[in-house]
Amino acid sequence: MISLLLPLFILAPAELVRLDFTQAPDNAAWVASHDLAELRTTPEGVVFELTGSDPYSVGPELTMPADTPLWLTARLFSESGGRGEVFWADPNFRAGAAMSFHVPKAEWTEVKVPLPALPTNTRLRFDPPGSEGTCTLAWMALSERTLRATPEWPRPTAEPLPGGAPSLTSGELVLTHHPSQAGDFELRWAQTVLARGHNQPRLAYTDDNDQPQWLDLSAAETTVRGRGGRLEVTTRTTDPAGAEWTWTTIFARGRQAQRIDVEVRLATSADRWVDYAPLLMLMPGLGGYGPARNQALLAGSEYLDAPDSSSSEDDLEGEQSQRQVVDIAKFTQPLMAVQAQGRWLSLAWELQPDVCALFDSPDRQFGSGAHVMGLLYPGSDGSNRPESSLFPYSGKQLNARQPLVLRATINAGEGGSVVPAIETWVAQNRLPALPRFDRNQYLLDTAAGWLDTPIREGNRWRHAWWPGILSFGPQASADGAVYMDWLAGRVRDRALADRLRQAALDARNETPGAGLYHSSIGHVVYPVPPLVYGAVSEMLRAAGERGQQILGLFEPDGRVLYRQDPDRPDYGRTHFAPDANGLTSGHVERLLEAAIVTGD
Repeated sequence: MISLLLPLFILAPAELVRLDFTQAPDNAAWVASHDLAELRTTPEGVVFELTGSDPYSVGPELTMPADTPLWLTARLFSESGGRGEVFWADPNFRAGAAMSFHVPKAEWTEVKVPLPALPTNTRLRFDPPGSEGTCTLAWMALSERTLRATPEWPRPTAEPLPGGAPSLTSGELVLTHHPSQAGDFELRWAQTVLARGHNQPRLAYTDDNDQPQWLDLSAAETTVRGRGGRLEVTTRTTDPAGAEWTWTTIFARGRQAQRIDVEVRLATSADRWVDYAPLLMLMPGLGGYGPARNQALLAGSEYLDAPDSSSSEDDLEGEQSQRQVVDIAKFTQPLMAVQAQGRWLSLAWELQPDVCALFDSPDRQFGSGAHVMGLLYPGSDGSNRPESSLFPYSGKQLNARQPLVLRATINAGEGGSVVPAIETWVAQNRLPALPRFDRNQYLLDTAAGWLDTPIREGNRWRHAWWPGILSFGPQASADGAVYMDWLAGRVRDRALADRLRQAALDARNETPGAGLYHSSIGHVVYPVPPLVYGAVSEMLRAAGERGQQILGLFEPDGRVLYRQDPDRPDYGRTHFAPDANGLTSGHVERLLEAAIVTGD
């Protein structure tokens, strides 16, 4: 049965700006701004000759339409390949106002990068990949990036299941499925409803005439067979062009109690470009506790307590705060969980690029009045869709008679947080093997990091470095001197050892006396340099002064209050109080260190 919702078809966008770098006029306004030789125009495009580790070129001012998300497309050839970036001025170039892309080595390629709506008057900065060789840019174009409209989704319901409906039991966890309704199942813990499935599933694809089509799977023929600790749910339907679709979900009792293993297969008899397929959908709270819950988790992206909502702007603002369908590279574990009323429910799955996770707590996608944890086809890779959209920019081909296969696990248990869900995942999945440790290679790599990377600038060092990011300026580094002297005594290469000792001496000379106590670029700092280099008396005096300064930060009641720097964002705006353990503890640690060092 076919049900048409809002259109999905998008016409190819017209170009707003096109720069042809085979023509000198389009090249003239671009500047070899940093780590580049003079730009050269050739019949193939403008040639960037890379002369350092942070090459970039800044272009002329562009006038862009307001409030219009964009595509940037470009054709280029890189001798070294790797990661390139495009920054935009807002009004200056800064971290966060950039998108990256991958370029293969020594191969002409076209890249397509989604950009947000840019300021009406802006400039672009092109960072070619690599740090040596050349990169040739043939052309670059900007066009409107049309976002797909959100359909008027049918609302999932929690109608009572028929008496005698097929069920599967795993310890206290019971799954009961409607005998003839796709997606209509219930998960219970004893007598408590934990979740329902989505009983109004729809599938969207683009037909051979580039027209959008919807399949209403809730109206398709569905059968459920139960045998040997398994429920096999099969839904079949035929699209208007005659292709047969089969959606099979097998629920099986897991090896541990309170565990249900799931295998989903989606197949079609003809090639189809699929825009949206809900492979497995759980609606925690539907038919039970509703939107109220204690905690929720999307591992790597969302860690929510009772008052929190997913995709809020409490930590990120604007488009990047929308995390309903995140890039799979952001997962620390393929795990979602919701905890309420002393019980938790989790959904884990085997990662694969063609499957993405849908997470919204509370559910604002389907209006269920609960929460949603789902697995969708196609996947999400950070560039093929906005992370707020259930639809990619273009579909993914599902080949005839080559079914997509998804394997997942539903777990449940008792507990006052989502922590048991994480513990269960760790118990059921092997952690990655520890990498083989090559001591000599470690010494060589670490020495190269101190000596031969942009972290070093003359006799000063940065805490961190990233192309185009200037947040961490070079500074004196007494801790670096200690590390380099330590390395010098362990590397096998005498010439390298001599370089390390000289660099360590240069670092010490940048910060004599009490500076050996204060100067560091690392996160974890100990008062080692003054002890190693014989500046103990200076260290005692500096530690005493530092301790007195830290004491002055404490209020009479023992708190340290956050005070906003007028030139920086208000980092405390979403916190419920002006003090926090994380803010106070660092000062307490440094105060205690000063007391121990001085003996005062």
